[in-house]
Amino acid sequence: MASKTSRQKKSVHKSSRQRTRRKQDSMPRNANLGVPRPEVDRFMGLYEGKRLAEAESAARAMTERYPDSAFAWKALGTTLLEDGRVEEALEHLHRAVDINASDPLSLTSLAAVYYRQGDHDQAVRYQRRAVELQPDYAPAQYRLAEMLQSAGKHVQALEHASKARELGYDAFRSGVLVGSLLYQTKYFSQALDIYKQLERDYPGHAPIYNNLGNLYKDIGQYQLAESYYQRALEERPDYVMAYSNIFFSKHYNPEVSQQEILDFAKSWDRHFALPPMPAPGNPRDPAKPLRVGMISSGFRLHPVGQMIATAMEHSRPDIHFYAYSTNDHDDYVTRKIREATRVWRPVRHLDQQALAQRIRDDAIDILIDLSGHGMVAACRPSPCGRPRSASNGSAAWSIAWDCRPLTICSRIPSRHPKAWMISTPRS
Repeated sequence: MASKTSRQKKSVHKSSRQRTRRKQDSMPRNANLGVPRPEVDRFMGLYEGKRLAEAESAARAMTERYPDSAFAWKALGTTLLEDGRVEEALEHLHRAVDINASDPLSLTSLAAVYYRQGDHDQAVRYQRRAVELQPDYAPAQYRLAEMLQSAGKHVQALEHASKARELGYDAFRSGVLVGSLLYQTKYFSQALDIYKQLERDYPGHAPIYNNLGNLYKDIGQYQLAESYYQRALEERPDYVMAYSNIFFSKHYNPEVSQQEILDFAKSWDRHFALPPMPAPGNPRDPAKPLRVGMISSGFRLHPVGQMIATAMEHSRPDIHFYAYSTNDHDDYVTRKIREATRVWRPVRHLDQQALAQRIRDDAIDILIDLSGHGMVAACRPSPCGRPRSASNGSAAWSIAWDCRPLTICSRIPSRHPKAWMISTPRS
């Protein structure tokens, strides 16, 4: 009986949190919206019921009848954003903010548009304004934390994610975000406590298993890490990140042979192969500059960034580098690389197919995939594609090095390319 009562309390508590989140995320109803209450209520019913086509029609009608109402333009922009029409949403949300610059929901929606377009600076700018105007608006705190995490500002992100959690934002999403930020700031024991609690409360969620795998990998429990990655894939067979994490985890595990790593890399295409593109029609003119594209999340204070920054700075002028950065990090290594490129493209917001098309449109001659598995290179968006370390069947070439076990302080063996040190001076 006590167990049943406990479950009932937990269910009531969860329902209360869900109602709180819906209330926080919904557009506020008040007497100063510039639109009659019946029209507001009709729109809100359509929007919250996910009847987006009808909600869009209702919102457009409000903008025509009440063009000076910030709510009307916010309703239209937010509906378009919810429908995935990001470019269309931008103009209408700017109109809403121009009319009422102190509405945190309009600012949050506008920030979301810029974030999904890959414009990190503008996204953070508007999201910070939303948080400053209403610090107890949990969705604004949560989304600012997400943006700061993407930029590698984990300590700042943790502050806002924790605040969103305290304010009662979605228990699952805020818990996952706080846990991942504790992990990224090396508070492993606290992160583990949160992940294990989430595992108990939300069984069967692939992101939780993936994050637990990351944590166990970083503390050297490789077999346990891989078991959690496999559980994530059982729940979501198309979970690219979990599969990629198994691949990288095998590199650290001293019990895994090079042949096993190679065989696992070759299995990539069986799970995640993208359809190849038609052969690119890049002109073969020896007088034109050579366009070299590079894809990575490591254009920063990271071994990838440190290895390539100085070489790029001293490269030949007839080689034009195009950098496709899959995150929003920005440090002194990022700036060195960005200054050495002809074109710098943040692509965190693009899926793999869209990224491949972007590379094709840039007429890249040689593509170097520094992310490790060559997923985009498999589409053949350029005449030559080179994954850094994977050897999947679709790769044109694979670049590898002599890796040998190196024991550091008689603890866990770590593979290094002849144990070379990497250093990039600040000036």
